[in-house]
Amino acid sequence: MLRFILIVFFCTFLSAADVETVPKSRTIEGNHFVRGKTVEISGVINGDLYVFGGQVFIDGTVNGNVLMAGGTVQIEGQVKENIRLAAGQVTISGTVGGNVTALSGTVDVQPSAVINGSLVGLAGNIDLAGAVHGQVYVGTSNLRLSNGVSGDVTAYVNHMRITSKAQIEGQLEYWSNTKASIDPAAKIIGGIVHHPSFFYSIAQGKVVKSLRLGTKLLPLLMNFLYTLALGIILMRYFPKGIELGLKAIKKNPVHTILTGIVILILLPLISLLFLMSVLGAPFAITLIAVNVFAFYTAKIFTIIWVQTLIFTKQFKKHKKLYFTLGLIVYFALTMIPYVGDIIAFAAMLLGLGAMVRGRIISLEKS
Repeated sequence: MLRFILIVFFCTFLSAADVETVPKSRTIEGNHFVRGKTVEISGVINGDLYVFGGQVFIDGTVNGNVLMAGGTVQIEGQVKENIRLAAGQVTISGTVGGNVTALSGTVDVQPSAVINGSLVGLAGNIDLAGAVHGQVYVGTSNLRLSNGVSGDVTAYVNHMRITSKAQIEGQLEYWSNTKASIDPAAKIIGGIVHHPSFFYSIAQGKVVKSLRLGTKLLPLLMNFLYTLALGIILMRYFPKGIELGLKAIKKNPVHTILTGIVILILLPLISLLFLMSVLGAPFAITLIAVNVFAFYTAKIFTIIWVQTLIFTKQFKKHKKLYFTLGLIVYFALTMIPYVGDIIAFAAMLLGLGAMVRGRIISLEKS
């Protein structure tokens, strides 16, 4: 490997030709050193091949080792011994007699490829669809394995997919925060060992699960307290607005909820139209703030209306108490999967309609 580094270092001071080729008709005896923007090896190299290039194509035969650094590397021919390379993208579809060691952005070992030794890779993505007759040792973000491996597979991965075509004669051992996706038809003779990371193990512990539950309940509690405080303020300082909203619901609930649907569509649309013009941007920001407040406050009208239906005359004597009880029931119902979303959405639509129609009634009276 040291020899390879020295060759690469030396080659960087040489002027690179646009295209360097070894044609199919040519045979080179001994080691061959080549540097170019595009390197094509279609002939026979009876020795080691050292390459430094932008694009490298090998569809000939190398009866020795291949050591290279390149941008894009394609190996379609035969390499009798080992391949060691550093590249941006590597595609292997030929035959390798020894081991493959690759440092690359992506490594694509195609179904036609045969690696008679082991594969050692460090890459962003590795697609291993060719046969490996030795071991596989990789570190990658994404690994897909869909062919035979005669030895063990050791992987440090983020995501790993083992397809139905895969057959691992040794052991599959991997370190990952996520469990591998393994097709039931895949054959892994040596068994599977999964090592979650230290932080993953902590994240799955009881303490963190309790904290997760707390992070879900805390926003719900804050939402409840905010709605409770807002409802009490509205009933205390804006009783006429509440009364007109309730009157609109009692007069025609269907029309009220239809009004809510119109408002739900119309207000964001008007905000968007204002936002598209420079002069209207301040109005749009104000209207968006009004939208958020209205959508959040609307359910209070619905909750109070339901409480007045249940408790009728008693509600006026104990508004705060019955509103609090209604709010507790409302939040409990919204926690039910699917049903809760429907209840929350309907309450918002009815409340929006009540706010608007109540305002219309007020204007008609004045």
